[in-house]
Amino acid sequence: MREKVIDYIALEERGWKIIFFLMPVAGLALLWFGWQRTRADNARENWPTIAAIVTESRVEKAPEGCFAARLHYRYFLNDTKYESDRVGLRLGDYCFAAQRDADDLIAAHPVASEVKARVNQDRPEESYLYSQPDRTGISLLAGGGLLLALFILTEIHHHTRHDEEDIDLHLEDAPKPPA
Repeated sequence: MREKVIDYIALEERGWKIIFFLMPVAGLALLWFGWQRTRADNARENWPTIAAIVTESRVEKAPEGCFAARLHYRYFLNDTKYESDRVGLRLGDYCFAAQRDADDLIAAHPVASEVKARVNQDRPEESYLYSQPDRTGISLLAGGGLLLALFILTEIHHHTRHDEEDIDLHLEDAPKPPA
């Protein structure tokens, strides 16, 4: 029975080639998603505000283990009534580790109180009350930029090393000066 010989060096080289192929692809994907996320967040933060009335407010234990501040509110736009429970820019934005933090938010917004809601003029059913600073888009942009920079630096180093090896080979083949 013949034993199969594994060329570990060839496998390692192939693995590095795959990694170096995936690095710029992943970097570009992160840049694209980060740019999309940042652009969408900036657009939402510029939605106009209108008066809304709180119709229900409570704290509930969320499945994630945090305490969710639930605010339901009603607003009118162009004589049409809309209702929403979106507190933050994204779902889950106002889920707190400590119940007292959720209680404080609810206490500041009792039923029948007025709040300012940001409303999408193109789709008035979309609204939210508060936006917490979100760095996800910026983090994705930074991660993508770092991956691309690492790829470029690695390629520069790789080509510089091969150029130095070529120079050394040519110097060894060069004729020696007479003594």
